[in-house]
Amino acid sequence: MKHFTFQIDAYQAQWMLSPIRSKNDIIYLLMQSIKIMLLPNVTTLGAVGEMTLQVEKMNRLIFDFEKKIFSINFPFTAIEDNNALTFRSNHHPKIDSKVASEVLSVITKSEKFESKEVLHFADPISDYCQFDDDFWSLFRELLMFEDGYIRYDHDESRSNGHLHPLHHFDVFYSSGSTFKLGSANGVSREQFVDVLNLNTNCHFVSPIN
Repeated sequence: MKHFTFQIDAYQAQWMLSPIRSKNDIIYLLMQSIKIMLLPNVTTLGAVGEMTLQVEKMNRLIFDFEKKIFSINFPFTAIEDNNALTFRSNHHPKIDSKVASEVLSVITKSEKFESKEVLHFADPISDYCQFDDDFWSLFRELLMFEDGYIRYDHDESRSNGHLHPLHHFDVFYSSGSTFKLGSANGVSREQFVDVLNLNTNCHFVSPIN
């Protein structure tokens, strides 16, 4: 399995660790992460975590911080050339920093994104489509892709017996879908990745004694 790892500083960690509550939050995380991966990969002094792009049958972004590991699906194709990464999708030939910034501009204008009027939502997208014929196809892909969010927490502050175990996985993020899977002894980063890896043996859920 091929992987690309990027060290994360305290400023980047602030938005990476912001709560995920909607698809909008997932798209924000994805686009900001792409902007990081397009920069030269250098050693970060005072790094507080790591972001890894795993590429194979399982394409995922994995974020690793103290007491918290989480992951989302990575819906694009990553191409390595001369130690640099470029990205494309089935709907856009080149997802560069400019394209990522344009997507971020649309989703962070909450008055547009959350408007009841469809034209208020469509207007900024239409503006970008004047210069990028593939922008709407990409944006539609982002709205529809399965994000596969999963998080492992070592949560001392909210630990509550078997109701909210000290070590647990949170699967999905919306209140109507999310659920927890407890872990008796905690999970390392390697174990977390192995759970998601389609090329290794399946993990089993067993009842506690």
